Amino acid sequence: MMFETNYPNERGAKQIQHANHIRYSLAKRKMDDLFLKWITLPNTDELLKKVLSDLSQRKELSIISPTPFFSAPRLSQPVSNLQKSPQTPPRSPQDYDKGYRRIHENEKSPPLHESPPKLIFEVEQQQIIPAAKPQKSAVQPTSTPSPIQQFYFPGLSKAKADISEVQLKLISEIFGPSDTLSCKDFEQVTTKVCGIPKYLSKLLFAKIETKTTITKATFLQFFRGEFAGKKPKERAFFSLKKKNAAFIDSDDLKPLLKILLETHPGLEFLGGTPEFQERYAETVIIRIFYSADTNDDGKISAREFACSQFFEALCHLEREDDINKVRAFFSYEHFYVIYCKFWELDTDHDFLLSKEDFSRYAGYTLSKRVVDRIFGQIGRKFRSKVEGKMNYEDFAWFLLSEEDKMTNRSIDYWFRVLDLDDNGIVTGFELEYFYQEQRQRLEYLNHELVLFEDVLCQMADMFKPEKELLFRTADLRAERTLAPTFFNVFTNLNKFVAYEQRDPFVLKNEGTEFPDYSDWDKFAQSEYARLALEEEHQENQFELE
Repeated sequence: MMFETNYPNERGAKQIQHANHIRYSLAKRKMDDLFLKWITLPNTDELLKKVLSDLSQRKELSIISPTPFFSAPRLSQPVSNLQKSPQTPPRSPQDYDKGYRRIHENEKSPPLHESPPKLIFEVEQQQIIPAAKPQKSAVQPTSTPSPIQQFYFPGLSKAKADISEVQLKLISEIFGPSDTLSCKDFEQVTTKVCGIPKYLSKLLFAKIETKTTITKATFLQFFRGEFAGKKPKERAFFSLKKKNAAFIDSDDLKPLLKILLETHPGLEFLGGTPEFQERYAETVIIRIFYSADTNDDGKISAREFACSQFFEALCHLEREDDINKVRAFFSYEHFYVIYCKFWELDTDHDFLLSKEDFSRYAGYTLSKRVVDRIFGQIGRKFRSKVEGKMNYEDFAWFLLSEEDKMTNRSIDYWFRVLDLDDNGIVTGFELEYFYQEQRQRLEYLNHELVLFEDVLCQMADMFKPEKELLFRTADLRAERTLAPTFFNVFTNLNKFVAYEQRDPFVLKNEGTEFPDYSDWDKFAQSEYARLALEEEHQENQFELE
């Protein structure tokens, strides 16, 4: 069992006392937070210095009480000249937030501030006691420091990298005596000279030459200007993006997918189904942007492209004829799973999911509060143009985040869902809000109940947040193998129950059987086997009829 279960009738008055103690601690902590925030404001510091100065000079105090969230008046101005600040709501503190705090009888609570602000008596000492004047040193420097040598010379540019003798020899051999190549023969230049996958050959050819053939001189001029001294990933990025663009968008990948569908042996069977070709290409592009477009702006920069696995996947495609063995982005089985899961929920087949359609995912495993948050577009803003509906891309993003909660993308997605006030911190109050529905559903299904206090203590022990019971994305990323448990407990009933009833020996065997498989790879593999079995069963039934 993941948690030790304590029943209410066994705890009795001790639980009530513990709850009251928690409420008192939370209230005290909130007051301390507000005081610390007030005392560290610049206006407060100015006020205190003025008060201490007036007291030291025995002046009569005339103070207008400042508020920590509005601009404080300067004490040197008369009261009649002061203007009221506009009524604006206060912002939530960034470093602190409301939350549960575990209270141990024999354990001291950690300090609220790592570096506390100066106390009042310290400021007073600074005002009353004059600082000692520094004495001039009797020793004078005997020599002046040597001037810094010039390291920047305007007008001089770095010499451009040129083509090596080995490359020139290889280019001459490929172009041959005629010094011209067709688009089909240009593939050798793409792979051997430029070092990029052959599926980018047509795209690169079109960027260099608009005619049907290319000359050796034209290619050498292009190579010296654009490719000399660059790495293969940089060359691949150049081949994919539009001219003069600094990024790759989804339209840039469509020609690549068209070439792939026409030429890759693992996709030949899709030749007679243009509709599924289009859906496959769309799914691959969605997966690429899900992984590579880190800020989700629809653009893949050169840095994001270099940090992603897209280039490696293209190289793998070139070596592998079985498309399903290229699990990164291009697996047809993975596309099949995403498409079929969407199709099962889309009962009216308008390629849009309503909230009611979506709530049926995996047998209503997601709580209603979680579904409301997802359709409130908290996890990610929908790309659907129909209000209140989720399109295919939105569902694919959800599915990839749901079935593999160890990636940075999915951790951010689910963290936003749980972060009710969107302040970058998930507190005990927010977790309890989601766990209340989970507990009600467990009671309805007559499952053994787990108290929220026990769940929360276990989460704190697993992730050890910097500030107790205030969870941040950094805490979850640091222990990403435990992140699925954290999210499933509060969002997914089936996975929560499955984890409670898990067999550690089965989990160990799964880890050793597929050591390089991600959670998504394992899910897609098992789900594809289930879908294929169901389809085969339906075909057999149809034949019998």
